[in-house]
Amino acid sequence: MSNHPEILHRVRATPNRYIRTARVQNIEGLTALSELGRVWTEIPGIVGLGAIDVFLSHLRSELAPSSPREWDLDAEFAHFALLALSQMQGVDDPKCVAQSRAILAGLPGILKWSQYIFDTKLTGASSSQEQCMYSHALLTMLSAFVLDSHQSAVATARTSGFLELATRLWVWDDDFASLYASQAVGMLLKYSPKPAHDRMIGATAGDAEFVIKLVLRRTKIAIKKLDSDGGNRLGCCILLINDLCEPQTHALRRAFHDADGFRTVTRSFLAFVRTISKSPDPTPAQIAPLSWYIEFFSSHLERDDYLAVVNAVKAGFLRAFIDCSPAFLRLAHSKLSLAAGIVHTLMPYLVYHSFIDEVAPLLEDLDRQRLSTQSPLKSEFERFWSVLSEHINVLGHIKEEVVTRKCENIKCQSPDTEQSFKTCKACQATYYCSQECQRADWEAQHREFCASMKGESRCGRRSRRDITGLQTLGQRIVDLVSTTFHSIAERDFPNTPRGELVPCLDLSCFPPRYSIQTLRFAIGDRDEYELLAEKCRAQKATVVLCFRKNGASVGEAMWLTTGEGNFWDVQST
Repeated sequence: MSNHPEILHRVRATPNRYIRTARVQNIEGLTALSELGRVWTEIPGIVGLGAIDVFLSHLRSELAPSSPREWDLDAEFAHFALLALSQMQGVDDPKCVAQSRAILAGLPGILKWSQYIFDTKLTGASSSQEQCMYSHALLTMLSAFVLDSHQSAVATARTSGFLELATRLWVWDDDFASLYASQAVGMLLKYSPKPAHDRMIGATAGDAEFVIKLVLRRTKIAIKKLDSDGGNRLGCCILLINDLCEPQTHALRRAFHDADGFRTVTRSFLAFVRTISKSPDPTPAQIAPLSWYIEFFSSHLERDDYLAVVNAVKAGFLRAFIDCSPAFLRLAHSKLSLAAGIVHTLMPYLVYHSFIDEVAPLLEDLDRQRLSTQSPLKSEFERFWSVLSEHINVLGHIKEEVVTRKCENIKCQSPDTEQSFKTCKACQATYYCSQECQRADWEAQHREFCASMKGESRCGRRSRRDITGLQTLGQRIVDLVSTTFHSIAERDFPNTPRGELVPCLDLSCFPPRYSIQTLRFAIGDRDEYELLAEKCRAQKATVVLCFRKNGASVGEAMWLTTGEGNFWDVQST
């Protein structure tokens, strides 16, 4: 039912008279345009009579002022014409192809008038009530053009200036913007020619940090309004964050992580999950933000350091992700695949003590029966818990054992000892039984390789406990699959002495991958090869090249020694 029944009755009775009158720029014409613009979408056939042509006639590019001037009658006509076009749901009807093309052709004029209205009414001396009225008109117009259809969105995005206008509106309007301008900016970023993100920053005086701080501040405000608006504002914020940070190496993405944006989004996710968990049957309006959260975590969970994943779990991400997983049944197949991918992403981090410490308590608190019956990711979760339990068991036994190390000085004549070894303070990856051995090894080899071995130590904030645990797990895995390595060696290197082969264990993926390289190929450097070969012969051990995950697209290599005596003695060929 119409919100303006009396106006609808009058316009429906004499549509042609309204259209003729609305063309003329006088007070009577302005009244006719205002009333026609409110109800035209409710009158069948009125488009064919020329209603859209009337609206566009007041939005021609040549009529728009090229510089600020006093608000005049023509500007008032442009304002009401914009309001009319913002009601245009359904204008993409196949019967209205000509009118649709006319609207798209008129976009430059629509843009010029919109910019004039913004500059005159929103940045001028208008009252706050008047500013809200005009910003509402511009935002609803943008929303209609960008969200009405794919064709309209692409055409609007390719009209230079609309992205900048949407950005200025988004910055200006703190309340309404979170619903309309956020969606408009996101869609325009998606469809605008490159460099769209640079153009957006340019509309805010080139300040990427300002853009990110603003969207994060609005995200925090939206969290507080979750109960009142059902998550609409919050969903728009998350959707916009996804669009802002989509380019992997852009200043906006860097500014987002520098501002600890991940923590803010995670907090909002926890609040959202608490809300959605109250509903036994989530609505489509709740599922939409859930989809956007899945997109966000799929893209941002991993960064340049594995500790980012640890901190995400510490902040509560994984618990909330699991709690809301029954609602994943409502996700589109593509989003469900992303959710499954998140679990798969976490698997390679189960080799780190710090990650296991954060995840392990979840085993005790989770409703496993609910997950096994309701979550579409039950198989992914079961595999995750299985690997977690296995690694907890291995590391638990190691805590009770005395770790026996060998002095890194290959000429050391001391037998194995249970004493506490000293470590190189620079790389923290080598161990010595005395200062004398450390000095001797420094002169012999370690001076040259110390820097390259830092990858086997702390790596910034990485703890030695993580590295020690990873070495233990790596050694245990290699021993368990020794027959696999022997089979690969016999197949690929039948004539190569086993002492010249290096088992390679790739823990940067799940399940782990196994391969073999020759020692000379794995080392590359001739001098380093000779030193390592001598060390292996002296210690009667086999070195293993182990790859580990340290963040998104970041892998690191470390050397392990394994086997009691010689690894290749068993089933040696």
